Parts: sequence; structure tokens; C-alpha cells
Amino acid sequence: MTQSSNGLRFLALILSFTIAGAAVAQQAPAGPDVINRYRGRQERARELTSDLLSALLQSHIQQLEDNKLTDLPLYKDLVDMRARMG
Repeated sequence: MTQSSNGLRFLALILSFTIAGAAVAQQAPAGPDVINRYRGRQERARELTSDLLSALLQSHIQQLEDNKLTDLPLYKDLVDMRARMG
């Protein structure tokens, strides 16, 4: 499977969490167990988003390195962005 299709799978998963969250928000007031499940899903969506962005940045960084374009300002920007992500 390509990295692009992995990215699309991550985005689809994040979208499904968002839709599920919207459905929960439209229901009657939720109890603590529902709220805790929702928070867990939000955290997982944040983790998946971070993983996806990290993988995409690393892919672009690797392409620039492979093409010996590390002197471009874009390369430094991408490396800095990835470093800030942790």
C-alpha cells in the first residue's frame, strides 16, 4: 500500500470520528461514560492526525534529500515543522 493511500485511510478515519462526534453532540445530554468515550475518540483522532502529518512531512523531506534539494528554504521549513511536532 502506498503512503498516499495510507494518508487517505487516516483522513477517512478522522472524518468518521468527526461524524460520530457530531452525532453524539446532537443527542440528549450525555452521561459521564459517553463523555469519556467521546474524549477518548477525540484523543485518538488527534494522535492519528499527528501521525499522518509526521509521515507526510517525512516523505517530503526524504524526497528533497533524495533529489539533493536540501539547500532550499522549503527543506528547512519542513524539518523545523517536523521537529516542533515532537
